[in-house]
Amino acid sequence: MKRNCKNCKTGFETENKRKVYCSDACKVDAYRKRNGIQAPAFIKDYKEKSATNSALTKREVIETAIAQVSNDQEYRKLKEDETILADGLQLLINKKSQLLNRYNELSNYRSQLDTFQQARELTHNMFTMLGTSANAQNIGIASTIMGGLFAYKDEKNYDAINKKRVYRLRGVERQLKEIDPLINGATMQQRTVKAQITAIEESKRKEVERRAVRQPQAPSKQIEAVNSVIPLSKLKGLTFHNYEFNGSGFEEAIGNPEKDFKMIIYGESGNGKSTYAIEFANYLAVNHGKVLYNSSEEGIGLTLKRKLQKYDSENFNVSDCKDFKSLKKIVSKSEFQFIVIDSVNDMNISPKDLKELYSLNPDKAFILILQATKGGQYKGSTEIAHDCDIIIKVEQYQPIVEKTRYR
Repeated sequence: MKRNCKNCKTGFETENKRKVYCSDACKVDAYRKRNGIQAPAFIKDYKEKSATNSALTKREVIETAIAQVSNDQEYRKLKEDETILADGLQLLINKKSQLLNRYNELSNYRSQLDTFQQARELTHNMFTMLGTSANAQNIGIASTIMGGLFAYKDEKNYDAINKKRVYRLRGVERQLKEIDPLINGATMQQRTVKAQITAIEESKRKEVERRAVRQPQAPSKQIEAVNSVIPLSKLKGLTFHNYEFNGSGFEEAIGNPEKDFKMIIYGESGNGKSTYAIEFANYLAVNHGKVLYNSSEEGIGLTLKRKLQKYDSENFNVSDCKDFKSLKKIVSKSEFQFIVIDSVNDMNISPKDLKELYSLNPDKAFILILQATKGGQYKGSTEIAHDCDIIIKVEQYQPIVEKTRYR
């Protein structure tokens, strides 16, 4: 069934009669509004910035795609064919309209001739019935009828006129039968050409969109890890790669982390830790590079689809690895720059496993989602927290920064 979201008024389809929100994000937003909870600054800032950038990007994408596709030889040929087919189809439609009008005229005239023929036969039968005993009065009536009919159409010309009209009528009927397949054929050709044009335009639009997606920032000059002693003066002259979160709202919360930052997001069930993680992952995908979001708890299903419904970055990827071995294989053989593990507890990943994952992927950032105990603490070894640069607790959809090394 089709419904409008109670929060954003956007139309969506659902089989759940009780569902009134198009996504979990809208559900969370509605909850905040009902309870007078202010959305975190990073969400408001990011949404405003994303809306502005998204509108500009779409306009630029469309304009660029139109300019590029107009120079395509195949596209120009298809556009010419589309114009020719449209003109030809219109001519056929006009011709059919003329034939229908002519058919109606001939049909009406034929009906008049048939009426005349019936009246002539009726009068002839009257003369036959009257015979030699016909009196003057009856003969006068019959003569009056015939006289009126002859005034309308000369009896001598009836057969020739009727034959000619019938011949023309059959000719129009034949032309109508012949023109319908021509119209259908031209319509099918027009649809085929339009589909090819649309495919080229869509392909070009996606190509421009892919190129328009901002690529990861060029890394600063970075020193290789060394087990040695260096003077303070030399250390001050070194530069290290870090991500610029300027103007996103995330900078205020956690600063500008290094390329290989480690982050923990934890909270009790239903408090919005996955929602926060997805919003952060989408920000990274749009602005800084490829993201792999591994959802072992929810898997790739309807629930995850609803959470990701409003996002469309091609850098955002999802997986549903259930164990550490399969996740390690995907992460180590890919070009993902950010790995989100939802959740570490569900996959039974140990601190030792994480250290192995870090060592195999030294240039990648990891965002770990942990469950929380009833007491509000994260589940798992403190060793995991010691190896992380950022720790954020989410309560009632509000992120609380407990630790960050970059601010």
